[in-house]
Amino acid sequence: MFFIRGKKPQWLVLLSFAVISFLISFADAIMSYISPIFIEAQVSSTFIMGLIFAFSSVVGIICDIVFPKIFTNKSHFFFLKVTLLSAILFPTTFLFFPQHIMTLFLAMAIWGVYFELNMFSSFQFVNSYIHLSEHTKAWGILQAFHSGAYALGPLLAVHLLSSSFELGFTAVLFFLGIALFLTLFFRIVFINPHSHRNQKKELHKSWISEFKVWKILFKSVWPLLALQLIVSSVDASFWTIGALLMQSLSQESSLGSFLLTAYILPATFVGLFLTKLTLPIGKKKTALICSALAGVALGTYVLLHSVVVILVVTLLVSFFMGIAVPEMKATFEDYISRLKDDGNELIGLQGSSSSFAYVIGPIVATFLASIIGIKGAFSLLGISLAIISLGLLFVTPKKIRMPQRELNEIL
Repeated sequence: MFFIRGKKPQWLVLLSFAVISFLISFADAIMSYISPIFIEAQVSSTFIMGLIFAFSSVVGIICDIVFPKIFTNKSHFFFLKVTLLSAILFPTTFLFFPQHIMTLFLAMAIWGVYFELNMFSSFQFVNSYIHLSEHTKAWGILQAFHSGAYALGPLLAVHLLSSSFELGFTAVLFFLGIALFLTLFFRIVFINPHSHRNQKKELHKSWISEFKVWKILFKSVWPLLALQLIVSSVDASFWTIGALLMQSLSQESSLGSFLLTAYILPATFVGLFLTKLTLPIGKKKTALICSALAGVALGTYVLLHSVVVILVVTLLVSFFMGIAVPEMKATFEDYISRLKDDGNELIGLQGSSSSFAYVIGPIVATFLASIIGIKGAFSLLGISLAIISLGLLFVTPKKIRMPQRELNEIL
């Protein structure tokens, strides 16, 4: 049974936020499909398109550093509100600004900003509303809605793109408009204006202090940051060379066009499955073991020649990743709850590892693919994921303690 910090049934609060999150992710999935095609049409170069596309992750890393400093003690509603407002600017830039390369970089910068804001919103929501013992279940549900949105979004995007880019961007604005309306409704119904978060004393740290906090936190949670880096790199690779592999497989069989669907869909159901499952080995160990199993499965790619077998193995990879990611997020969430005033710093720190992965992941994946082929690149990434996960399994402490005393000494 969910426990709620307030009067509303917690499942209703979580479901309401999950629906808003679904709409944001659904709109983002459409933009993720349309944007690279639109950008490539403007610059007529796949390489330049890749550089412009990676700029969003660079901006994301900067946001991970800056947001904890400038948005100290802000509520999840603040992050959700500015997420939607900045998300609306993303397609608006493509629709109404001059078609110039600087416009493309501006749009990618906006994308990087709202993507990180959305991450802060999710972590702050779970921290505000969900009891510590229910973090895995909450992240499992949010992961299910997120994955479902990214499974369905490209299907609609293909249909919209057959008409025009403008129709696709307008549809995104429509879905974000619904999300904004539901957010305002959420604010009225579920948010207590006298919550403990609004009563906290504002803390103003210098930039030097911010980096000292990151350094102290890094020493404690580096195994989780390393795991998130390699997991996110694999995910980024599926959205780059995975799309190329899908195109190649679809020429061999019509089933090949379902490669990315096979990668996304299982995580939707696994996330819901986690709400009914309590694993005795703990969140960290579960995340590490499942990441290793995903890596082993992915490592066999180079040996596979049948499209059907490749799809089955991809389903296995997605299944294990669908367990590992929510468990990893829930572990971070536990530490964020314990840190209280310094929680945003840890959100930013873990977000930076993910953003960095989306910068280097596609670069490494495309480099490997050019040398040993796409399936060979995936196999090497899978073997790396398995080795790093197993290595971290032996060096990660059973209990990671938050360095409260060291953090309190920072002025």
